[in-house]
Amino acid sequence: MKNLLLVILFLFYNSIYCFGQFYTNKNVVDYFEQNYERVPVTSIAIKHNELINELKKLTLDKNIFLIEEIGKSYEGRSINLIKIGNGDIRILLWSQMHGDEPTATLAILDILRFIEKNKNDEVVKFILKKLEILIIPMLNPDGADRFTRRNAQDIDINRDALRLQTPEGRILKGIRDKYNPLFAFNLHDQEPYYSNSTCDSLIGLALLAPAYDEQKSTNDVRKRAKQIVAFIYNSLQKYLPGKIAEYDDEFEKRAFGDNMQLWGSSTILIESGGFKNDPGKEYLRKMNFIALLSSFVAIADNSYTNISVEEYDKIPKNKRKYCDLLIKNGEVVSTNGNYIIDIAINYEKDLSTSPAKYYKGKIIDLGDLSNYKGINEIDATGYLIYPGKFSILLSLDSLKSKNFIVDLLLNGVTNLITNYNFSLEEKLPFNVVKVGSSAFEWLKNNVNEKCFYFSNLEKNSFIKDNVFLSHYKIGLGYPANLFLVRGKDKIVIIQGMIKYYNGELLNF
Repeated sequence: MKNLLLVILFLFYNSIYCFGQFYTNKNVVDYFEQNYERVPVTSIAIKHNELINELKKLTLDKNIFLIEEIGKSYEGRSINLIKIGNGDIRILLWSQMHGDEPTATLAILDILRFIEKNKNDEVVKFILKKLEILIIPMLNPDGADRFTRRNAQDIDINRDALRLQTPEGRILKGIRDKYNPLFAFNLHDQEPYYSNSTCDSLIGLALLAPAYDEQKSTNDVRKRAKQIVAFIYNSLQKYLPGKIAEYDDEFEKRAFGDNMQLWGSSTILIESGGFKNDPGKEYLRKMNFIALLSSFVAIADNSYTNISVEEYDKIPKNKRKYCDLLIKNGEVVSTNGNYIIDIAINYEKDLSTSPAKYYKGKIIDLGDLSNYKGINEIDATGYLIYPGKFSILLSLDSLKSKNFIVDLLLNGVTNLITNYNFSLEEKLPFNVVKVGSSAFEWLKNNVNEKCFYFSNLEKNSFIKDNVFLSHYKIGLGYPANLFLVRGKDKIVIIQGMIKYYNGELLNF
């Protein structure tokens, strides 16, 4: 009888262990990918009030979610803690410590909605049974509302782990000390211009188990973090092949991630980088969703312990070398003699709508840029590069004709001078310079006076041999307004975007 009881107990405990292993071994990553649903948001640059409204939509089932205000930001906005699960293993996550890094905050909303919708699913039930998950979405609501990195004190919260001069930093430290989580996930966005050090692929996610000392030592705490990072790296290769790298592991004594590691919480940094044709990082938002939920399972079933630290050491490094648009081997037309250059252009992004879009670009580098790669590239071999020209706009009615617009582009016009106020501006494949505007004043002061001049500005008169005026020089920091010609092939690039190509008007 005693032996039978021992056998039953052995089978019972073994079944519990295998229950967890089952999920990992049966490719739980694919399960989360297939069941992903995006929570709709007004803007990728989510504001504090929209976050609060989304949290209010969650179920009031206290067995799943407990939401409480744990303090206020410097300007008095609420900072909230979401508790999920009743397990013995505590995990802490925080997002948007930098206000202009919203990707993980949106992924957290997706996770919450997924758990709510699938609360009776075996995988979800297993996570909730094994773990207590603590989430601080949007640690920096003041910065989020301004879409700035720093808080309202103009302090980088992630450099305030020691002095704790920000209320947001004190709140985070207080939660860590109160709950002493075994794991911590520090969720950020990095610039979308990093490559993989081994294959030059654009990096979608950068991962790190932060160092806790100058020597970059590895104790049991950091070892656990390295194992989870290696788990994420291996698990997401199917969806981000060659697009995951190790973030810079230089020790930063003021940073929260480094100190969380020192304080005893195994800390995993996730930085959302760049993905082609995805300015709002929607795909990387989904990858955050998969990475976090899969990590929860790996922690819950203890399967991450089967991963060696050596797997972490194999992860390629982050290496910066990308730009949004790279124009290679173009020939610049110059009165002092033509010359060959490459031009690197980075876009600014409009995050006010969802999905986000690119809206303008500036030249960040030029010359021999053979060390660069472009997310988008143009081989301009055989093309001549001219500055865009501009013309006076005499009638708004003319803009209703696509042929009129094409004719302007074919003549190299990328800029219009006008006295009109009109709503078509955003849709036009031109820069619009209003008489009396700062851009117009810049033009007056910077054109070549030997060739061009203005008179009777109040009446929008413009004097030159013809109606065209060269606009902006090709130089660092200038808007990327370029006109490329090769035989009958023409390319017009306005504010970094290709608007006209070989007879076809684009993006209009």
